Amino acid sequence: MIILLNQYLLDSELLLETEA
Repeated sequence: MIILLNQYLLDSELLLETEA
């Protein structure tokens, strides 16, 4: 479960970097 949350945070960072 923690792994899924960590993966979600990593994906969110990538999306934010892509938008910026």
